[in-house]
Amino acid sequence: MIIGVDAGALSETDVRHHTGVFRMTVELLTVLTKIDKKNSYQLYSYKPIDRKILSQCGKSAKNIVLSPSPGYMSIRIPIELSNRPVDVFLGLCQALPSGKAKKIGFIHDLGFLHHPENYEDQGRKLRKLTENTIERAEKIIAVSENTKQDIVSEYQVNPKKITVVYEGAGAAFNSLGPEKKLDVPYFLYVGSSRKGKNIAMLLRVFRRFLSKTRQDFALVLAGPDFSEDNQDLRTIIRALDLTDSVIQTGGITDRELASYYHGAQAFLTASLWEGFCLPVAEAFHCGCPVIAARAGALPEIVGSAGILADPYDENSFVSAMQKVIKPSVRRTLARNGLERADLFSWDLFSRKILKEIETVSFLKEQKEKE
Repeated sequence: MIIGVDAGALSETDVRHHTGVFRMTVELLTVLTKIDKKNSYQLYSYKPIDRKILSQCGKSAKNIVLSPSPGYMSIRIPIELSNRPVDVFLGLCQALPSGKAKKIGFIHDLGFLHHPENYEDQGRKLRKLTENTIERAEKIIAVSENTKQDIVSEYQVNPKKITVVYEGAGAAFNSLGPEKKLDVPYFLYVGSSRKGKNIAMLLRVFRRFLSKTRQDFALVLAGPDFSEDNQDLRTIIRALDLTDSVIQTGGITDRELASYYHGAQAFLTASLWEGFCLPVAEAFHCGCPVIAARAGALPEIVGSAGILADPYDENSFVSAMQKVIKPSVRRTLARNGLERADLFSWDLFSRKILKEIETVSFLKEQKEKE
């Protein structure tokens, strides 16, 4: 069979967007194209996929560039599929084209419905793309039970149409390797600075924590969004008198990020909505304690292996941070996280996706026989 894949996320050259769907796309295609010995993969993008990423994929993967980007999903991919049909199409970016191929649509979260104020004009686009994905897909992949229930509730979809598949953590994220050492103990946030990530609240929480403990700690903000060029963030940091206590890493390698996980008191996220949250899985794999917001899929992903706090209650987070700086609590959370990490594997994720491809292919063959 020929499997078509929307690898448009890999067209993105701005490293600030190399999170979430980008990382999932890289990891899935790297594993899937190697374990699948039967099928070939057409990876569609609107810019050439980086050679380093392509070299990680199996020999069955071929990049097909459909440029320029305007009309990529609505015009260019449908024309390509009409001229050169595929058997199954994977919509990895919460979008699917029209056309006759059997389709599997990935839905990562419905945060744009729960917090539209954080999406602006992008929310309307996501709403339309998600509606098209649900309508056109034979099967839907949801990255958490929370997201599945959201889809069923908001779009009245038959639950049997949806398969939940947890995402994973890259090979660099494991319990081995060096710890990043700073002059003082530190907490770690990993991700973007988008409004829904609630970074301003996280900084206020850290300020309160310092005032309560009267000890020296640092807060490390890791990710391409976090650099001295982020003027909005610098303004908040100055207003809270945190200039000497907040460290922004900018873009760093997975290996360096893993060392921050290894050395941190805990990974923190006060995000108002997550469909999964890759940094939680990464933290667990590294034995890093987790403090997460009680919002979206986070309670499901964290389970009883971390501490949950109210993203609208700063004192709730401060209390959790005070607990986790106790060595005995941190050791227990690290151990529980490592045990829970087994749920989050890119190999397992990819094998389950391959199974869904085979299921959809079977449905296609049955329909053709009829």
